[in-house]
Amino acid sequence: MAGSEAVSSGGLQETSWSRADEPAPGLLLVAAAIGLTASADFLFYGSAVGWTLGAFALLVLSVSALYNRSHLRSLAGKVSFALTLGLCGALIEYPSTLAVAMTLVGLAAFCVAGHAGVKSRELGWLRGLGLFVMQYIPRVIADGARLGFAVIKFATSPTLARAGSVWALPVGMSAVFGGLFYLGNPIIASWFEYSGWPSFDHLPPLSRIVFWVFVAAAVWPFIRARLVVRQPRGRGPEPDAAAGIKVSPVRPALFSQSSVIKSLMLFNALFAVQNGLDVEYLWRGALLPEGMTLATYAHASVYPLIVTALLAAVFVLAAFPPGETENPSTLISGLMIFWVAQNVFLVMSSMQRTALYVHEYSLTYLRLGALIWMGLVAVGLVWIVLRIVLQRSSSWLINANMLSMLGVLYVSCFADFGAVIAHHNVRHCREVDGNSAILDLDYLRYNIGVSALPALRWLTARGATAPPGSILSDRAAGFAASAARLEEALALSADDWRAWTYRWHRLRAAGGMPGAAGGLEWPVVRP
Repeated sequence: MAGSEAVSSGGLQETSWSRADEPAPGLLLVAAAIGLTASADFLFYGSAVGWTLGAFALLVLSVSALYNRSHLRSLAGKVSFALTLGLCGALIEYPSTLAVAMTLVGLAAFCVAGHAGVKSRELGWLRGLGLFVMQYIPRVIADGARLGFAVIKFATSPTLARAGSVWALPVGMSAVFGGLFYLGNPIIASWFEYSGWPSFDHLPPLSRIVFWVFVAAAVWPFIRARLVVRQPRGRGPEPDAAAGIKVSPVRPALFSQSSVIKSLMLFNALFAVQNGLDVEYLWRGALLPEGMTLATYAHASVYPLIVTALLAAVFVLAAFPPGETENPSTLISGLMIFWVAQNVFLVMSSMQRTALYVHEYSLTYLRLGALIWMGLVAVGLVWIVLRIVLQRSSSWLINANMLSMLGVLYVSCFADFGAVIAHHNVRHCREVDGNSAILDLDYLRYNIGVSALPALRWLTARGATAPPGSILSDRAAGFAASAARLEEALALSADDWRAWTYRWHRLRAAGGMPGAAGGLEWPVVRP
């Protein structure tokens, strides 16, 4: 039985309640967890976080790959390993929150890549990630209990009991005598103190012990890489898991061919009016009605229009549900494709609205994220059309959208969006071009931070040569002071080698080059 077989990697035996297909962790795995915990203590405890986070993620990925070499035999395992390896490089470049989150997803994807119970199902990778998250804490608790029972069983074994009975008396009494000598003889006490013999004063603080436990529990599921996947027995093929739509008696009447044709004709007419107004005022620059500014027109309806596009996607999925066997007529297909094309144009107009609003009020993280999200909405609409035209399943649609989103997030891990925002705001501020928003120095200093340094260096040098009396010349001292504060913060980061990042290393190198602050056209996204 599996409960009585010893694990070859370490000699710890499974308890009687262990699953037959899930062996208890051995000493090799425990040693790996201890080694990773010790590495985390050396890299992180009491120190700032920098490139060390990428190095630690690389260690976790390497240990997981070495312990679960079978995962590398599948294509999914190789791809997830390679992509996660790249994300470790992104953490070394700069440990942003997005890079940390994507690295965790990559590690989880590698852990579930080799499970047959996951690979055999449609959208199994998505289900596997969900199972990994749900079983994360239970995995730590179950394996901790299993290890505890294995240690107790080993400690109460007859062999260890005989050895303990032989050494218990001499070791115990010697410890008692040694303690008495320590208390009664100052010379012996000085020997202990001189030798650095550990005492309660030398024990690590409670916070450090809690840190060890937290790290060991956090990395354990990634190196253990086990899932409990229940396979259905005696059932036919599963329906499309992504569909979630059951045909009801209401749907044939609500989404009849006649109803869909009328709906698409009305929708196309309404969207044509909206898109026509956008062409006139957003793209051609026609004069707005009196009392309305372009910024007001651009900002007022960005989010409602995006909600409109999402509702359009829901309608298309409801009108053409997963598993539909009857192909839509040529008229319906043409009206639908034209309507989705109008939705895509609507999203593009929303992006133009945001761009016009940014021109008036500067670029921020939220506005840049909204632009990226709008682009993903447009791509999702295109995927919906392709799904219907190519007669693909809803699982194909989910995979296409998830791959698009993950691809954008993956690339974003290597981009310095703070530098992108600072670069745009500096080059398109009223102090420089005369017709944009006033530069918000507080946002550059406190929301973006050190990444804004290249832009501020350029602006400081430009302000030093600005004509006296100009707005740029008047604010030059403030620009120089803000740049100096960020230079100080950047210099302080060099004091701790653990806080080093390749991104900040480039900033320090650029600041040390003669004339770097003057005519430098800073590339905001660098390889």
